[in-house]
Amino acid sequence: MLAKSRINGDVVISGILALICLYVFIGGFEYRLNSRMLPQVIAFATFFACVGNLFRLLRVRPSIPSAKPTEATVDGSIGKTGGEKKPASLMTFLSSGHVQISLLAVMYIVLFQPLGFVLCTLSVLGGVPYILKSRRHVVIWSLAVTATLFFYYVFKLVFFVQLPQGLLTFM
Repeated sequence: MLAKSRINGDVVISGILALICLYVFIGGFEYRLNSRMLPQVIAFATFFACVGNLFRLLRVRPSIPSAKPTEATVDGSIGKTGGEKKPASLMTFLSSGHVQISLLAVMYIVLFQPLGFVLCTLSVLGGVPYILKSRRHVVIWSLAVTATLFFYYVFKLVFFVQLPQGLLTFM
């Protein structure tokens, strides 16, 4: 049985994201290879990544004794130095990088058809580095544009798969 402290925000987000990805994969399943298959492939891969993350987070680890020194307290008892861990608030939870990247992945899947491949992929490839606290704007956006156009033209010219154009109907 799992200890209560093993269930944290990462476990909850991984579980929710795995269920959403499984729903997207099964709900839109088709037996043809076409542009609607790309979100399903992404959902399928993300599902297995979430399940692997859940196994990693929930596996039983041997307890390692704390290496922190102890000190005598005012009443003479021996206690650990340092304060107790404060419970995380909702804002702390929502501001963590794991949660923001998970929400970005869900938004990618949901907005893929209406906005199109180019806009969604640009927003993800441009947004993830900012979530991870990278601020090299020229590098981020040049790589995001290059990778997006590369994948778009590979799917279009090599695989002959028409990706959703969304708002950019001229592509």
